Amino acid sequence: MWPFWINVLYADPIVRRVRERAMREGDPAISEDGVHVEVELEDGRVLVKELDRSLGNLDRLMNDEQLSTKFRDQAVRILPEDRSKRSLRNAGRRTGSRMSTEIS
Repeated sequence: MWPFWINVLYADPIVRRVRERAMREGDPAISEDGVHVEVELEDGRVLVKELDRSLGNLDRLMNDEQLSTKFRDQAVRILPEDRSKRSLRNAGRRTGSRMSTEIS
């Protein structure tokens, strides 16, 4: 079952409008975890963003601070803030990571 916020997000008329206008196409020249995004604005400008490798893979590992931030950003969507902090602190203790000492 999807988290409740997915259903809310998909029901949002602005998100639905963007999804209806979006086009996706594969490009074998782009790595599996790379991306090339172009967004054409209503005024005709085109914004472009490219990323060769995503952060958090074996070639670009996240440091403890980046991983802690990512966990907190994702966990608070489904857990109360105190539980997400406690989970991260416990994970840090199990791995010997500094994450357990970075959380107040």
